[in-house]
Amino acid sequence: MKIKTISALILLFSILVTGCSGKTTDNIEKRNGLAYAPNETEPFTGTLEMNHPSGHKKLKEHYEKGLANGRSVVWHDNGEKAFEADFENGILDGVETYWYEDGQKSRETHYKNGTVNGTMTQWDGEGHKVEKEYKNGVKISEEWG
Repeated sequence: MKIKTISALILLFSILVTGCSGKTTDNIEKRNGLAYAPNETEPFTGTLEMNHPSGHKKLKEHYEKGLANGRSVVWHDNGEKAFEADFENGILDGVETYWYEDGQKSRETHYKNGTVNGTMTQWDGEGHKVEKEYKNGVKISEEWG
């Protein structure tokens, strides 16, 4: 009997936590630099998910109190990833990556607190690359490969 009660409490807790973690919407409005669900007065907390007219995924972003937080992903209409980046309180923090429609990377940039910091690698459509090193937003070297 105790096991059933504990299992029921765990299930209830999981449902409550999941249900309180935010909403999912396919539309937001930007007001004064913050995201809002349409007709809402409080900044949006939840997930923005959009699809291309073809039905393929287009965008998935997480927001907390109107600011992008966590991983944002954009897809090309053919289903290949187009963009992926990590945000903290609306600011790029981590690796930002872009891809061509064929799935080949076009650029990868490292950010710290919204500033390029580390390696930025760019590839042209034929796979040739350029690597640039940045420190606190200032380019310190460039190498063609």
